[in-house]
Amino acid sequence: MALEKELKGDFMNFKELLQNFIIMTICLGLLACTKASFTVQPLSVQNVHLSGDNSDLTKSRTLLFTVSACMNAGAVKSEAQNQHLPVVDEPFEISGGAEPLVLMSDAKGCVYWPESITFQYLNKESFISLSRKITAKGNLGGSETLDFAIDPWKNSADVLWI
Repeated sequence: MALEKELKGDFMNFKELLQNFIIMTICLGLLACTKASFTVQPLSVQNVHLSGDNSDLTKSRTLLFTVSACMNAGAVKSEAQNQHLPVVDEPFEISGGAEPLVLMSDAKGCVYWPESITFQYLNKESFISLSRKITAKGNLGGSETLDFAIDPWKNSADVLWI
């Protein structure tokens, strides 16, 4: 009888230990899914172009531009240069815009995507906030949210505000 009680107690301890292990594993797994294994360097803007009818300022205008984001592999550093290593030839999905884009990073670890903002030219100058999510789709995991703002009245490379 004592042996049966002892075995039942050991089984209950094992069951509790197993439940705790499963819960911890799930929590750590969820944490790993949300934490990106890459870092995003400050965004930059190129190829800024204002389109629209210059003869009629009452019509809306569209600012066309290209955003670039460069990724580095987590905390891995090159010993020679003591710099973060770029994530080269990896697919990343950019979402939050008109439609999701899957782009391959170049030799510098950068991806480039087109953006456009339509605005009323005669309105008071202001920043327009944008948010894009960049998700690793290859060997890396996780995602980062990129929040930035554009001043379309600038019509130059200094339209970006992070």
